[in-house]
Amino acid sequence: MLPCRSEVTRSIPDNKIFTGACLCGRCRWQATGEPEFAGYCLYSHCRRMSGPGRTPFMGFEQGRVRIRGDMRQYEDTSDAGQGIVRYFCTICGTRLYSVPGSVPELRIFYAGVAPGC
Repeated sequence: MLPCRSEVTRSIPDNKIFTGACLCGRCRWQATGEPEFAGYCLYSHCRRMSGPGRTPFMGFEQGRVRIRGDMRQYEDTSDAGQGIVRYFCTICGTRLYSVPGSVPELRIFYAGVAPGC
């Protein structure tokens, strides 16, 4: 299996605010400060969900994140055998973020839902 590649490529101010939304705009998120990590996931489930060979992501501690909107969740198992809960908009189906079972205090956002990423 190919691993997730994770790196932070530039320094981001502590007051930087990242925002994102689904396609229809009914689900939104905001995170403050530098991501704990960022990179591309190459695992099979991420490739299957995204279509291309990799999925860009950013991970933040739960305490630095605000999320609103009507979402559904899908409980999945990663290629590594860990549980992961994936959240998506109930109206347009946009994938928004995941919560890994191994580190439930993290929120991993799909960078495609964050303008400018």
